[in-house]
Amino acid sequence: MKKWLVIAPIAAAAAAGAALALKGKSGAEKKPAAAKPTAKAAPKSGGKNGAEFSFKNPKSGVYSFASGYKDAKEITVTVTYDADKHAFGVVSEGYITDSGDSHVAIINTDDFSIQIEYAPYYHGEDFAALEKSVAENYKNFGKVSFKNAEGICFTNGGSYCMAFPAADSTSDYVLTTVVLMGDDNEDERVKLRSNPEMLAIMDTLLIK
Repeated sequence: MKKWLVIAPIAAAAAAGAALALKGKSGAEKKPAAAKPTAKAAPKSGGKNGAEFSFKNPKSGVYSFASGYKDAKEITVTVTYDADKHAFGVVSEGYITDSGDSHVAIINTDDFSIQIEYAPYYHGEDFAALEKSVAENYKNFGKVSFKNAEGICFTNGGSYCMAFPAADSTSDYVLTTVVLMGDDNEDERVKLRSNPEMLAIMDTLLIK
């Protein structure tokens, strides 16, 4: 096994399971498209300058978890969504992601799904070392900067991923995976990374 293991984010198969538990306002299941490789460059930053989406009916979604490491405290993630346009929920029973976590916060929109989970990396190492590993092993590595969180971004197949340090913890990080809904093609994947609606939601992400 390699020393560094970057946990694979929620991709098409796992996300489809989450979609069964969380439905849009119309009640129809929203299933992400299958992940495919991409080679376009990801933006170096997002959030502060690009979000033009406005929340008409803002609601706060809260997601709390604790890692299995004895020195890791409970982490709480808060994110704002539009109750008129989005659906928010936490899948917790019988849903295991590739990271081994069974608790996943999900925001479904018409065009994409944002999935937030706890993800462990090797005990005692810091986020800078994880960042180096991601840069070496994943495509389209870059930095992201939002109002309340700074981290890294990369692509894994057709998914756009962002990772953020978990507050005061040396053992875990917050992994955010954005998956397209409906039709999936290269042009849409590139546009997703600068989508104003996605950036506006991410600008509200608060990790404590």
